[in-house]
Amino acid sequence: MKTKFWLLSGLIISLGLASMNAQAIPTFARKTGIACSGCHYAVPALNSMGRSFKMNGYRLSSGAKPARKFNDYLNLDKSFPIAAAFVSRPYDKSKGGETNIEAIHELEFYVAGSFGQDWSGFLEIAGAPGESVGVDHGQITYSASPEMNFQVAWGPTFWSDPYDTLTHMRRITVGESSIIGSDFGGADGPVGENRAYIKVNGRIANNLYYSVGLGSQIDNASGADPQTLVGRLAYDVTQNIMLGAYLVDGTCTIASASEFCLLADRDYTREGFDFQGDFGNWRFTGVYLHAKDDDELGVTSETNDALTGRMTYAIVEDGRPVWVPYLQVDKHELMNGVESITDTTVGLIHFFDENIKVTFEYVDTTGDGTTPDDNSAKIQIAAYF
Repeated sequence: MKTKFWLLSGLIISLGLASMNAQAIPTFARKTGIACSGCHYAVPALNSMGRSFKMNGYRLSSGAKPARKFNDYLNLDKSFPIAAAFVSRPYDKSKGGETNIEAIHELEFYVAGSFGQDWSGFLEIAGAPGESVGVDHGQITYSASPEMNFQVAWGPTFWSDPYDTLTHMRRITVGESSIIGSDFGGADGPVGENRAYIKVNGRIANNLYYSVGLGSQIDNASGADPQTLVGRLAYDVTQNIMLGAYLVDGTCTIASASEFCLLADRDYTREGFDFQGDFGNWRFTGVYLHAKDDDELGVTSETNDALTGRMTYAIVEDGRPVWVPYLQVDKHELMNGVESITDTTVGLIHFFDENIKVTFEYVDTTGDGTTPDDNSAKIQIAAYF
């Protein structure tokens, strides 16, 4: 397996380097001729233009390079839409713990873009030293109209969401918030992990985004016995201010053979609301989540709450972010609210170029019950080709 990993690593880097232009910007920038900062507040977090580009199936209304036409139904980009990401953590230490040097934390290889008049797709293959290499997530979308897109995917619950509040994929922090990283009462896995699902989403009157779908249990790649309903509404008060609400309601069934419900069927819900607003170079983000889970025997249930707030400022030079400091406070409950954990995160990102950055992050954890107080520091380098 290690041999396969290094072979894939070499392929990823070779293909990424072969497809770079002089500015070494990723595939969408190469396709459109627009710099990364045109669609990103700070890579990988999106701005309003990036959200529109994502919702339009990786297409721009104008300015995009023409596609190569094979027939009336199939159009492909002239340059193959391939890209790669390299992530390294040269320093990772928690209080009283060992110091880790992850020269290669993760390598990612992905193909994404439009491949027909109304079709688009995304495929990511990822791996790390000592771990298996495989499909991390992927989706195919048919866009009937701006108001209605049909999507089949293996990915995070809210991957199709064009906002950055409910998915780990476009977070700027090194660590995950409890909203996307905790399994709370354990009847379902973390919202940020993968599930198989089908969805319908779109925009109504250009201001209201909606998404509704049916999915499987978290980490159930076969999609066995799907019993999870997912709903999402997000209203753009202005181009840069969003108010939203979301719901995950499901049952982990014995028939699904999931590790979360080996003894009995277990019901669960994840519901809440979120906010994202850009005010000049400032970005403010807030998410509230209420979780309810049946116990392992499906007899009683427990409830836990979580709240995350983040404040970010982008110091911009020549139209792109160079320094991005941020402060995040995350508080969540476990064990029916008996245990409460607070993570305070302070970080600083420096962009050497639009697609090469280093992040310095410090997290202070205050826990009670079985969670001890702790702190950790990380340095992470990420490059996108």
